[in-house]
Amino acid sequence: METVFWTVMGILFAISLKLTTRWHHELGMGPFEPGKAWPVIDRLLAVTHWGMIGYLLLVKYGSGTMLYILQPCHIVMVLQGTLLMLKPSRVTRGLLHAHFVLILGAFVAIVLPDTDTLEAPFEVEVFFIQHFLIVFVTPLRLLKLHDGGHWRWISVLGGLCIMHLMHWPFYVTTGSLTHVNLQFMQCPTVALAEILKELPPWVITPSYRSLVTILYHIVAIGVAAGYLELGRFLFTRKTKSS
Repeated sequence: METVFWTVMGILFAISLKLTTRWHHELGMGPFEPGKAWPVIDRLLAVTHWGMIGYLLLVKYGSGTMLYILQPCHIVMVLQGTLLMLKPSRVTRGLLHAHFVLILGAFVAIVLPDTDTLEAPFEVEVFFIQHFLIVFVTPLRLLKLHDGGHWRWISVLGGLCIMHLMHWPFYVTTGSLTHVNLQFMQCPTVALAEILKELPPWVITPSYRSLVTILYHIVAIGVAAGYLELGRFLFTRKTKSS
């Protein structure tokens, strides 16, 4: 019932946003002045992203855990690597803003790393480099390149809706069928389990997943807003004053 409830909530959220209509409307509106391309830096970052993606594909295939490549941090890695290679436009701006809500998972991975199962050579090092890049380095470059100083909440909320539907119908169902703990939707991490032990039972009813979902949604919106405001402060103001 918990999965059904959150799935229905996600679908209703998507319907209420009218994503197709509003995104189409947004992409056709508003000024857009792409940032100056830095070919060497952009290509170096893109090569780094895709190199790590290739390494992860090789490791996951070799260990028989290819499903883990579908986790949000890997999806963010692919999306950021793609945006680094695309010409700035309103479409890339919308994708950039939508993906910011997914970055919260990378923050959590840095603060509470779960590296016990990373046994391949350099896999732990790649884990930290990957998450450091997608949290602290690449977003700032993409904001400079694709943001254009004009954003709307519909893209952020649309990304939140997509993230929600990824976790509940997809990760829960896939995890139940394959017994793979995608995005820890089958059981919590060791660190999270220790935190949950300190909470009263009513807080984690019907399960820890509902509590994490609510908190994640709230914090993810704040993270997305933080990135966008930081981009506006660092780049837009400087552009207008120059």
